[in-house]
Amino acid sequence: MPTRFASPPLYLDESQLVQEKLGDTEGFTVYLDSGAKFQDGFGGYMEIEFTPLVRCFWRVKGQAFWQYVNGSWSAPRTRLVLDPPDLSGDYLVGDLDTQLHSDEMDARGVVMAGCFALEAEETYNLSLRFINGGPAGESATYYVHPFHSYVRGYTFGHGAL
Repeated sequence: MPTRFASPPLYLDESQLVQEKLGDTEGFTVYLDSGAKFQDGFGGYMEIEFTPLVRCFWRVKGQAFWQYVNGSWSAPRTRLVLDPPDLSGDYLVGDLDTQLHSDEMDARGVVMAGCFALEAEETYNLSLRFINGGPAGESATYYVHPFHSYVRGYTFGHGAL
C-alpha cells in the first residue's frame, strides 16, 4: 500500500512551511575562505535555520552567482550544507563539479536543489558555501542580490516519516 502524505496540520504557521533567506544588498562581495558561508551583504550569512514540529521532508534550493578571479585552472564547487545531517545521514546538496579557467569564463550562476528527511524538534541549519577545489589561497567574488542569491526550504509530508 502506498504511503499517503499528510496535509500540513492546521496548527503549522507559515514559518513551518516555507523558510527563506535572500541576499540583502546589490553588488559583488569578496569571498576568500574555502568552506566558509556566503555572506548576505549586511554582515550575516546566506543560511536558514529550521526546527520542525513533526517529522517531515525538507525540499531545499539555493542559488549563487560568482566570478573566479585567479587567472588559473580550478575546480570550484558551490554547496548547500545541512547541520546536523538528516535522518538518512545526508548533509550535502551541490552543483555539478566543474573545472574552469577564469580567463575563459567571466562569471557563473549555479542553482542547487535537494531534499532532506528531518526529525521533529531538531534544529537544522542550511548554509550556502563556496568550496574551492583548486590550490590553497585562491578566491572568488560573488554577486549578492535578492534575485540571484537565496536559500529556500519548503516542507511537505508532515508526519509521514
